[in-house]
Amino acid sequence: LHNQTKDYLLRLYLRIQLQLAHQVLLVLLALTRLTVWLYLAQLTHAYRRALPTEELLLADFYLPVGSVYIDCWGAEIAADQLSSRLRKREIYHELKLRSIDINAGDEERLDEVLGRGLLAFGIRC
Repeated sequence: LHNQTKDYLLRLYLRIQLQLAHQVLLVLLALTRLTVWLYLAQLTHAYRRALPTEELLLADFYLPVGSVYIDCWGAEIAADQLSSRLRKREIYHELKLRSIDINAGDEERLDEVLGRGLLAFGIRC
């Protein structure tokens, strides 16, 4: 390969890696904010809880009070994550499990999103 091509490929690779790192940081920030919110609301919770199925599907959080599963989703969802999200929604529906999705941008309004979502399940906080 020519040096220009190598430089271009290296810059492209680094840009992609930076974008991936940025997405991971955004998701981690949302998970951290959600953890703090649950803690301050004095809601006992489990992190990365398996759904009650034979296949291994994990919810980001589980609240024993009310048996509520909570999942956080980033702005850009990869194909495999989208497949997992749709599969989890199916499972929640089939098994009549209580679930709340926290989407990109919701972490700025957790009081509204989680407050209303939990209140719909009879959980006041």
